[in-house]
Amino acid sequence: MAGQQAASASEDGGGPTATSKILTPKSRELSTPINDRDNAKDSFIQTTLRYLFINFSSTASSQEALKAKILFDKSRGYDQFKKHEYEKAPMGFPRLSKYIATNDEYQVYRGFNSCHIRLLLKYEVEITELEKRLEKLDEGDIANPDMTYRLRNTRHEPHWDTERRELENDLEAKLMKYDEILLKHAQVQGLARPSPRNHRSVFNWIWTNKPLDKGFDDFIFFANDMVTTKTCGSNYFEEFIEENIHTWLVSKLKRYLTTETERNMTSDVNVTYYSQKQLESFAGYLLICTTVVTLLLPVFLLFLVPMKPILMRLTAAVFIVALAFLLFVVTKGSMDRVFVGTAIYAVYFVCLGFC
Repeated sequence: MAGQQAASASEDGGGPTATSKILTPKSRELSTPINDRDNAKDSFIQTTLRYLFINFSSTASSQEALKAKILFDKSRGYDQFKKHEYEKAPMGFPRLSKYIATNDEYQVYRGFNSCHIRLLLKYEVEITELEKRLEKLDEGDIANPDMTYRLRNTRHEPHWDTERRELENDLEAKLMKYDEILLKHAQVQGLARPSPRNHRSVFNWIWTNKPLDKGFDDFIFFANDMVTTKTCGSNYFEEFIEENIHTWLVSKLKRYLTTETERNMTSDVNVTYYSQKQLESFAGYLLICTTVVTLLLPVFLLFLVPMKPILMRLTAAVFIVALAFLLFVVTKGSMDRVFVGTAIYAVYFVCLGFC
């Protein structure tokens, strides 16, 4: 009990001394948990310092760095993180789904555009027929004074004619279904289209590994009917790198774009994962270099190379057109951005006095 003094005898005659609401242990066994915590704390600090020293030391070998990282991850519990290991899943839908989940760019699915349209056409025809029947019924009620009440109010008694009410109920049901399909269709078609490379990546894996029985993977053949749930699209430089890196012979660049995490995701030599962070940084470097060259190269040419006025204006015009084309590619056809960027670039030449 919280406020009660306690005393217990040990085998050697020693025991905790009773004080006011405090137990002062005399035996060594009672201090063991505290010592364990201190040792664990010292071990954690030593592991962290060793990891930092080896990582920032230029003389440390790769094996030492790897060993220090393993110890560091183990001390912090990082080694217990679940990794993408789709190859351990049973072949079939389990492995296919885990493979697609390893990369957001593999999230490609059929939009079923023609199927949505076919259902919408069916409901359009049926709703139009109901609309015609309702209008014909309105004309009949106008001609019959005993039925004009159906045009002026919604009252209904059990023994009255139910034709209009049944017709309106059918119309409501089909309209609700039509609206649901129409809105869902618009929502699906509003999703981004995957790049041909991303679709081919999933297709090639399915074609090579054949996780599903014949005929059950036919959905992947509809390349023009695919949508992706990835909301953040890649820029032009990222897509250019991912599209062409497999043809480059620069092994250091490939290693830079793949960290240890990506390399451990699969043992399949036909599958390569690239670090999104490294890819974005390298694409940023390319964008900066392209921008600097585009801005400074014409200035160096016009300043350092003797030219006639007409040739200077022609050179400036060539670079303005080149920048407009570059902006069109990078912004994926955003005309307002192309116009504003090209106009500012033209003003840039005017301020330099070359036009």
